[in-house]
Amino acid sequence: MNARIYLDETWFDTHDTVSKGWVNNSGKCQTKAPSNKGKRITILHAGSENGLIRNCLLMSAKNINNSSLDYRQDTTAELFENWFKNSLLVNIPKNSIIVMDNATYHSRLLNKVPNATNTKEEIQENMLANDIYFEYSYKKRQLLLVLGAFNIKKEYVCDRMAEEMGHTVLRLPPYYCTFKPIEHIWYKVKSRVRSENISPTLGSTVVDLVKKVVQDIPVDSWKK
Repeated sequence: MNARIYLDETWFDTHDTVSKGWVNNSGKCQTKAPSNKGKRITILHAGSENGLIRNCLLMSAKNINNSSLDYRQDTTAELFENWFKNSLLVNIPKNSIIVMDNATYHSRLLNKVPNATNTKEEIQENMLANDIYFEYSYKKRQLLLVLGAFNIKKEYVCDRMAEEMGHTVLRLPPYYCTFKPIEHIWYKVKSRVRSENISPTLGSTVVDLVKKVVQDIPVDSWKK
């Protein structure tokens, strides 16, 4: 049976802590978390019923100094594709099915199909590349009608990478995150990080805490 791999991103704000707790009347047992959210850390990982995929955790954020973050930038298509190729695809079983959503940086196209926003010349160039016949006297509207009749299939960079390495990408319909079991893992991770985040103003400490909590998630949690 093909292994099913679920990938997803989540985030954690460095100043995020539990909102309530027991205190005494001295006024000394109060959280020192600032009122703002702090700096956002993007967390990217993948797993299956057998637990986390090894060597696949990626974390990125802006302006968190002296930390063990992999990248000090926001998630981009280039960053995601590098992780997808060099961290995920090489560490999963052969012939795996990779389940993911259609986030913008998951979905860079190999062959972008022209539309009404493209120039007439761009549409013509695309039709020539796809060996589609047209007359140069055709107006832009006519070119799009001819192009539409061929129903050119969209091809994504990540899908091609996976296919070349013997895997299959299964893209979920929009707004169907309930089909991703990893969402339940993120809930467990963020709940525990929030409860143990005793140094919210120290971004590097929060990064280390996230890594520790992620690694501590038991395989049984994935199986459930």
